[in-house]
Amino acid sequence: MASRYGPWIVANNPSYKLSPSSTGKWIVEDSLEKIKMIFPTLEKLVNERRIPTVKYTHKEDIENDAFPYNPPVLCVYGDDDTKGQMFEELTKLGITPIGWKYDRETTPDWEVGGKLYEESKRQRERFKRSRSLF
Repeated sequence: MASRYGPWIVANNPSYKLSPSSTGKWIVEDSLEKIKMIFPTLEKLVNERRIPTVKYTHKEDIENDAFPYNPPVLCVYGDDDTKGQMFEELTKLGITPIGWKYDRETTPDWEVGGKLYEESKRQRERFKRSRSLF
């Protein structure tokens, strides 16, 4: 069953073990409408142990969204042994990922000075300025 975790809706199968050294995710950007439409199918695949974890940004709390100007993101997790299978599951559903990213790459991107940290900071400052105009 999916649950809310901060800005994410997450479906996770804790019995699915991924290799910590090669865990990563396929990243998909699409409309929230399309992501919400396809998520129940992905959640079913998680429950069937065909996908370990899937999550998406719900965009319901835009004031606290890390990237208020970006489209929603869907992440489908795997590792080096399963990423090909995860890609096949996505393409069967008509989903085209924009790319694969390892968690070992994501972690430093969120540290102070990292690419995601800095972009999030810029977007949140811009968003706050735009809100103060009204």
